[in-house]
Amino acid sequence: ESENITAAWGYALAAADRDSLASMLDGLLWLTEYRGWFRSSERLFAAALAALPDDPPGRLLRARTLTARGHCLLRLGRREDARAAHTEAVHALDMADSPEALERLAFALLLMGTAVDDPSEQMRVFARSHALYQTANDDWGVGAALNNLGECAELLGDVAAARDYHRASLNHCLRIDDQPGVAFARANLGGILRLEGRLDEAEAELRAGLEVAHALGF
Repeated sequence: ESENITAAWGYALAAADRDSLASMLDGLLWLTEYRGWFRSSERLFAAALAALPDDPPGRLLRARTLTARGHCLLRLGRREDARAAHTEAVHALDMADSPEALERLAFALLLMGTAVDDPSEQMRVFARSHALYQTANDDWGVGAALNNLGECAELLGDVAAARDYHRASLNHCLRIDDQPGVAFARANLGGILRLEGRLDEAEAELRAGLEVAHALGF
């Protein structure tokens, strides 16, 4: 499967076919996350960034590719390179003026925050992502940003805020039937409840989260 995707990406890149690259990019990033293709996909994204001209028609695609490469770099442990890629992507998307750029900016911030070392700065980045996802009426993004805000609040030592964020993420994901989001939210909420000494509630959430994760094949 990865060989077919690599070949299709290579053909599109050789032909400078931006439309094909743009249509493949999101799917390739999600497959990369679930299959662990971080090293090979980082090379594909880097090749595209090196080959494609940085002109106005291609800037949205470039920003999206920078976001994808930044995520791969973070997974490979190259935090400084990841931050640089995400910073460039966010700057480019900030300069754009379109509904698609707004939603892409929310996603870029969601991933950028995971590469930031300072929890206070992380909180600001995730809060902006959450606000942009709300503006764009993107239900998946709202739930994901709430989850990240909860994890960040825990790092800052605010357990009550972390609990509230994770519970809000859980309720949101249940409402929109985002089962992966439900699994993550229950796991994170269970961890916070355990920290608070609410062990029975924690066990119930963790078990429920595991059931959802197993049903999804995680």
